[in-house]
Amino acid sequence: MADNEKVSVAAGKTYQLVWKGSSGDGHTKVSLAYNGGNWFVFDGHWEGLGGTSSPSVTGRKTLEVRYFPQRDNYRDASRTCFSSSCAMLLEYLKPGTLPGDKGDDKYIQTVFSIGDTTEAWVQLEAMKRYGVTMKYIQNGDVATLKSQIDKGVPVPIGILHKGPASAPSGGGHWICVIGYDDKGFICHDPWGHMDDKTGNYPSTNGKSVHYSNDCIRRRWTVAHSKDGWAMIV
Repeated sequence: MADNEKVSVAAGKTYQLVWKGSSGDGHTKVSLAYNGGNWFVFDGHWEGLGGTSSPSVTGRKTLEVRYFPQRDNYRDASRTCFSSSCAMLLEYLKPGTLPGDKGDDKYIQTVFSIGDTTEAWVQLEAMKRYGVTMKYIQNGDVATLKSQIDKGVPVPIGILHKGPASAPSGGGHWICVIGYDDKGFICHDPWGHMDDKTGNYPSTNGKSVHYSNDCIRRRWTVAHSKDGWAMIV
């Protein structure tokens, strides 16, 4: 291989995988986090892919997504969760598009130049103006979320965040799914950290919060297992 087709790696350094593809002849195709590129690696040289002391790389996957809280948004802070969640997706796909601690304000300005923040078609048009094509679905399930994360793509989803877990309610709240493990999903919740049992928010820090499989089942796929609202790239 030519020098420009290879990269030097340090022994003992950890490289987070955001996607693992096909394997063959002792090699595996992987995508590295932090825009580290797509590579074929030799399994025997890597813990987790065939080397000694191999931990599983498929039990937990988390994407390095910037967190944008909605509480500090320049307008309509209590109702711009949809916009902040889509802004997180946009900034991950196109790093540097929304600079600064309040980068989602730039995206929100685009949203309100088109229509209202709560409308799915407005979000679709806003993302299109930044060069990202999405679709709005109302038939998502757990497999949908894991498939997108495995591809290295965060997923904004609409949940019922009010009321107890036994009877969730509300007009809808949007969060951004950034990963998963065996017990549930890792999410950026722009409003804070929700207590699933009550629907209350005891914390305003919603960065990388863990919502259990049962929470997602009750509050996202409400009527049956395939009725989740989501924005899919």
